[in-house]
Amino acid sequence: MSQYTTPVSTMFEMQRTALEGSQQAMKQGVSLQKSAGRMALSGMKTGKHLQQQGVEATHTATAQYLDAVEPAMPDETVETLRETTDEGFAQLTEVHAETFDQLLHSFEQGLDDYDEFSAEYLDALDEGFDQLADSHEALQEQTVEVIEETESRNEAYAEQFEAQLEGQMDRIEEFQDRLESQSERQLEQAEEFQNQLESQVEEFQDQLESQAEAFEDQVSA
Repeated sequence: MSQYTTPVSTMFEMQRTALEGSQQAMKQGVSLQKSAGRMALSGMKTGKHLQQQGVEATHTATAQYLDAVEPAMPDETVETLRETTDEGFAQLTEVHAETFDQLLHSFEQGLDDYDEFSAEYLDALDEGFDQLADSHEALQEQTVEVIEETESRNEAYAEQFEAQLEGQMDRIEEFQDRLESQSERQLEQAEEFQNQLESQVEEFQDQLESQAEAFEDQVSA
């Protein structure tokens, strides 16, 4: 390589390394988002189980309280309280299960949709980066060829060489701008889906808190 082609080739290699690094970073970002979603789903299922245990524990404690006060109260009164309590907790258990099942189903559907999107996104990402890499390599070869051909001529062609080199550098800058724009668009799409996933988690948590408060109010009543 000559004094002109060496720095140009080095620059192309640096751009190609940055391109590959960006591609890997995007893939890792998608993978981390999918893992976070599955972990959140697992936590929701654990929360469902814990709240079910809480409702059952409260039911048991109420039944034990009625057992303790039964000798001091009329039989009919205690029996009525038992029936009312059992019916109330049965309804709470049913509502609790239905609510959680609906929320979990909705969240799982969202994760499945994200998995489908991410698979399509990664395929498009690979295809886009492959095209960019091919264009980048072709541009490098063409640039180096122009430099070598022009450089081999005598000094009378110096101005023409400078003009051609400047034109090639302009194309390089345009390519880099295209690469940055595409990377930004892809990152924005990934961030948008991540925000949607986080919003779903927050909404789910709010609904769980509302349900928990409703359970406590009904039990207290």
